[in-house]
Amino acid sequence: MTYRTTQLCQDLQWINHSPVILLSSKRTNKTAPYLVETPFRNQVVTWQQEQLEILQLELQKKQNYRLGHYYESLFRTLLKNQPEVTILKHNIPIHSATRTLGEFDLLYFDQTVNHWIHCELAVKFYLGVPNQSKQKVSSWDQWVGPNCQDRLDIKVNKMLDKQLRLGDNPESKLFLNKITDESEHPLQGKQPIKDGVLQGYLFYPFRQFCPPPIQANPQHLTGDWVTVSQLTDYLASLTKSYKIKGQLVYIPLAKLEWLSPVHRPVTSEVKGFINDTALHKSMQQRFALAQPPQLIAVCYQDSNFFNEVRRFFVVGDHWPDKALAASQAK
Repeated sequence: MTYRTTQLCQDLQWINHSPVILLSSKRTNKTAPYLVETPFRNQVVTWQQEQLEILQLELQKKQNYRLGHYYESLFRTLLKNQPEVTILKHNIPIHSATRTLGEFDLLYFDQTVNHWIHCELAVKFYLGVPNQSKQKVSSWDQWVGPNCQDRLDIKVNKMLDKQLRLGDNPESKLFLNKITDESEHPLQGKQPIKDGVLQGYLFYPFRQFCPPPIQANPQHLTGDWVTVSQLTDYLASLTKSYKIKGQLVYIPLAKLEWLSPVHRPVTSEVKGFINDTALHKSMQQRFALAQPPQLIAVCYQDSNFFNEVRRFFVVGDHWPDKALAASQAK
């Protein structure tokens, strides 16, 4: 896997400026678990090529190609560029005498609030399961991951009720006191501020009813999802919606390319489907082999670049039944 510096720069900017998926209820006290609404302070960062190449080498050495770990690495890079922030540790396991209790994603000191922050991070891509209720909002359990092995309610509840409460147990308190005593800002028995960050996209079903989830950020990032059988109609609707852009190009995205919108030079290295027929044939072949859902970027060519205008998942025809079962599982 090769991390392109242009992609790194775009993904850093995406994390810096992207809205969160959900808005949290009002924080009653600073150490209660809380979903952060603005992870960064709209900082303007100009990334030098040398900085990007150093980050590129660091990622190459880790040889960990999971999207979540990639996201966390970029998030920490952004924090390091804030002069008021001091990162102490990340991915910190907490052990009892007999077992591992959990892991802190990130622990840092923020001078703007003069306090330690325990931060849990997640970037997620959920597809909405249609319903007939006609309510203005949907429940969190109606939003499932592409592989139907993850769900919005499970992720948020785990983050708030388990991960961000890890520091409440005695073993964690002792550990936090010990490691912060070695810094300029010892905790001395105080609790860190507990912040959860949940960024990503919500994908809505094509021509089916599915309202946003409860507490959805009005600015959350969106896309669509369609079955293979719906693909012809969906592509026709895209052509109609974006006809002013000219001919559309459909670019399949590898998982580490799911963050920022596509903005790529027009080169032979970009593997896209120039027409609807080619995309449809490819997707039929894909799901005949029982492959997982595929994320596609809808792009137009502007001068020497492909620019994304929309994104969507293509799923197999049996996927909606699987997703419905996953949404109802206890």
